[in-house]
Amino acid sequence: MSLIPQNIPEGAIRFNTDSNNMEVWIGQKWMIVSKSSPNLDGGARGVYMGGDPGSGSGDAIDFITISTAGNAIDFGNSTEARRGGRGCGSRTRGIHMGGAASNRSDRIDFVTMASTGNATDFGNLQSARTVDCASNQTRGLGFGGSEAGSNTDKIDFITIASTGNGIDFGNCTSTNSSDGGGFASPTRGFQVSTSANPDFGQFVTISTLGNATEFTDGSFHDQSSTQGASNSTRGLAMGGYSPSYTASIDFIEMATLGNAVNFGDLTVAGGIGDGTASSTRAVAFG
Repeated sequence: MSLIPQNIPEGAIRFNTDSNNMEVWIGQKWMIVSKSSPNLDGGARGVYMGGDPGSGSGDAIDFITISTAGNAIDFGNSTEARRGGRGCGSRTRGIHMGGAASNRSDRIDFVTMASTGNATDFGNLQSARTVDCASNQTRGLGFGGSEAGSNTDKIDFITIASTGNGIDFGNCTSTNSSDGGGFASPTRGFQVSTSANPDFGQFVTISTLGNATEFTDGSFHDQSSTQGASNSTRGLAMGGYSPSYTASIDFIEMATLGNAVNFGDLTVAGGIGDGTASSTRAVAFG
């Protein structure tokens, strides 16, 4: 005959070393605490914010489901109409940094990926400028960019799960680090194919602070304004512009660095847009 323990308060919690489970006392017995958690990441969504609709700057936000094919769907609107900004994000949040409106913008917006609706103000960059973005699940980076009248070598970082202004991370290898493409692995953030060095690449270690390091020169297709995207292992530079549009796609293995390798071609030559990816599929927008 088993004895029921006495004087255990309702809701008491213990760790059962025999079963390796957390348990809670309910009624007259211990119940296993559920280990499941809801999926709050919205699935494999890609979000595109702002841009040039042909008449200046736009505030539209579109989204796609990366695993399927089909037209983009309206998500909402940015806090400010602008073009030339770039995006990054985590599984739960999408981030839009900088850009150009009537003048350069320092605005950072965010959206919740699982929902739809208008963007919310996140904070501000160190300076008003265009940037190239990269992120892992924790930090978002804004590389270089074009300020009013000049380019800059600043790198900003934010903590995606919070809100607040961009913080100084370090510096790019050159003040001419603008109009490129960005992507990241879980540990490294990259900027490639900038306006001054279209066949060039640089990287930082996302968890630390410090200046960027050059890792290749001369291997990316000779075009700036490329569209970056990546999964956890490969980074892609898709298309580009200057002096004309290209359809070329290059890739690197982010853990090993080294020169870029030709991947194939876009269906249409283009650049100046942005890209996104799931673990298996990359998409170039616009």
